[in-house]
Amino acid sequence: MYPLYGSVGRNASALLVLAAGLLAVRPAEAQVDLAGTWASRQIEDAYYRGQPGPRLGEAVGLPLNEAGTWRAQSFDQSSNDGAPERMCYIYGPDLIFSRPGEQAQFVKEDDPVSGKIIAWHNRHTLQSSEHTYWTDGRPHPDEHAPHTFQGFSTAEWQGNALRVTTTHLKEAQLIRSGSIRSDKATVVEYWIRHGDYLVDMIITYDPIYLTAPYVKSWTFVRNNEPDMHGYICRPTEVVADWVPGTVGHYLPGQNPFLADTAAKTLVPVEALGGGTEQMYPEYMLKLKTMSRPTPRSAR
Repeated sequence: MYPLYGSVGRNASALLVLAAGLLAVRPAEAQVDLAGTWASRQIEDAYYRGQPGPRLGEAVGLPLNEAGTWRAQSFDQSSNDGAPERMCYIYGPDLIFSRPGEQAQFVKEDDPVSGKIIAWHNRHTLQSSEHTYWTDGRPHPDEHAPHTFQGFSTAEWQGNALRVTTTHLKEAQLIRSGSIRSDKATVVEYWIRHGDYLVDMIITYDPIYLTAPYVKSWTFVRNNEPDMHGYICRPTEVVADWVPGTVGHYLPGQNPFLADTAAKTLVPVEALGGGTEQMYPEYMLKLKTMSRPTPRSAR
């Protein structure tokens, strides 16, 4: 088995207790009503996921393999995010709630004959996206079927948790500093309601760029005065020297932001690339053998 990794992975024992509770009972029908509007309460890693977000070149906390680290450190944020064709970049389901205050609205779809719920529609204020979870037992499409930013999702109830499995995803960012998960990834979510609180536990499996599952969670609270506003994105030129058709990138070892990030965080450049070994206590001993960055003023 993969070790659990990510922000939840730091509390693996608590996660295992939660998983055991989820799998202990499997009722045939849903026992929890998710319908309604839920407002994000970004508590876990709020500074890292929200604003201002991770520093350029930073991938600490991600179980990246060598290819994943190279891909992340080749990222040129100004050229990529500043290019008009990428300004309205769509987040995948494992990064959709990246800001506090965003809302999710669950709407159930009933079969007109049997009255059973055949799907849940999860609508987001961020990017006005909609994620459909099919609960009628339909299979996932062929592996060569088209991929989308939200993918294809099926769901089933496990105890009081709605387990959602999503495949057929387009390549997207894991975090906003350039770390990528591939279009071969599978995302598993557990939506768990506790009264007026709703938790989404997300596990990303990627055979291309990850060596272990990446785990994180979001917390929501019921919103009885919803504001499901629309999302407007208009591409515009913001980079003065941007050349149309170019793809911004840095060759290996040439990302100028790595040294700057290391100096501001006091994390050695060698450790910024992430990796599964960072989750183990023994990595502290390895850190002592690395060159200590020269401190600079924090941003």
